[in-house]
Amino acid sequence: MKLGNVIEFRKDLYFDGAVQADWFYDQKKAAKVAENFVFHGKDYFGADEKKDSIDTISLVMELAGKIGKSGSNPRSLAIADYGTGKSHLAVTMAQLFSGPQYMPQTYARIISNIKTIDSESAKKIATLCNERNFVIMLNGIRDFNLHSEILKATRKSMRLYGIDDADLKRLNHTIDTANRFFELNADSRKEDFEKAASNRNWHLKGNELISRIREDIGSDDTAFEIVNDVYEMTTGQRIRWEEGISAKAIVEMLLSNYCGLNGQFDSVVILFDEFGRYLEYASGTDGGRCGDNALQELFEVSQNAEGALHIINFIQADIKTYLLRVDPNRNLSRYIGRYDESDKYRISSNLETVFANLISRKDKEAFREIIEWQNKNEPEWKGLFEKIGKWTLTTGLWNSYDKYRKVVVEGIYPMHPVSVLMLTQLSGYLQNRSSMNLISRSIADVADIDLSQSIPLVLPVDLMRGDLYTEMLAAETSGRHRSDNCIRFENVLINKKCFSGTA
Repeated sequence: MKLGNVIEFRKDLYFDGAVQADWFYDQKKAAKVAENFVFHGKDYFGADEKKDSIDTISLVMELAGKIGKSGSNPRSLAIADYGTGKSHLAVTMAQLFSGPQYMPQTYARIISNIKTIDSESAKKIATLCNERNFVIMLNGIRDFNLHSEILKATRKSMRLYGIDDADLKRLNHTIDTANRFFELNADSRKEDFEKAASNRNWHLKGNELISRIREDIGSDDTAFEIVNDVYEMTTGQRIRWEEGISAKAIVEMLLSNYCGLNGQFDSVVILFDEFGRYLEYASGTDGGRCGDNALQELFEVSQNAEGALHIINFIQADIKTYLLRVDPNRNLSRYIGRYDESDKYRISSNLETVFANLISRKDKEAFREIIEWQNKNEPEWKGLFEKIGKWTLTTGLWNSYDKYRKVVVEGIYPMHPVSVLMLTQLSGYLQNRSSMNLISRSIADVADIDLSQSIPLVLPVDLMRGDLYTEMLAAETSGRHRSDNCIRFENVLINKKCFSGTA
């Protein structure tokens, strides 16, 4: 039997490292993403783990405990490097914080996933997340006006929760202007709308186009801009998004009309993924275009909401890092600085557990043959464990033989333990998703090996002969990793070839 018939790398759960936070607004995608998030618990960490880091289960429990609680800091910063699954975590949190009534099956699956790692924490999280919260998801990877983005995201959330958006429409004169213009001209100027739509790569026609625009004008940029194009043809000027929109008014309306004793929600939770990316955009753009004063408005509302509004920003570095890029004379500098008062959580990633969860056993009976082979070679695994602990600075499961044996040796097979150690220790060179790509390709490379002939292992040298060295060299040449070890080695190889050619 071939190895590929026994195990596989679950690409359908990896999502090619491309999870986007606003998948929350696609219920089918959100369910698949949230139900397959790999949590990490506090038991993973060793005694020498950094004291200022937090595992994902503890993070969810802490944040859930703050939502709706007067006196707690209403702003949190979740800090983690690029490629460590922040967007995946954001979607999962959004599903949890929406409460068990929103999507019961997905909610139950998330709690079950936590329970397999830490049953006590799972009970606490289930209790803390029992209330319904109105979740707004923002994705800072796109350049946007923050006021208008909050408006659009709020409308999408209302759709998810089955709420009529009439109250929202009354707040926004911009959408009201676009809606009135559209309704007055939809039937008589279909050709103009079709032409404007075609210019923006919408190829719908007639009533189908009119219905699509009517449905999406308040939540889809393209639909709004199609109407705006026809509006400009008629009036000679455009409807400006930033006019008549206030993040403060939107959130205060949600708190007043939909939360508390008279509402169906307990609190409002804003999850802002790629917060740092938005700050970078805002730092190079005028305030009118990026709507940076929305940051100040949200800050003020959260201060006065007595726990009913919580803002969770996902970011790659401390706020002070982004302040260095902003002109200190701009108001934006003051707005950003106030978010440095947020509670800060540095998320520790547990790549070993993620790797193990992405490698599944297609044939569990056949996999027993591999386990028997591993058992026969127990002295080798113990020897490796002792040498790794002696020669390297290890943390977490690398300090526990039982965990190392179960997760690394057995769970991440066919990767050799030292290969796994390399991938987890080279975070300065590799993004986590690159590590997973390397494992996926390595498993594919040995998939055709017949187990009756040999039990394969992917050794460190196999990784270096493959894409690992290429990734490391690219990290150095791009400046992502500040060293020149690979660059020097590459020069040696080039000079050797030149010398051989001359000889």
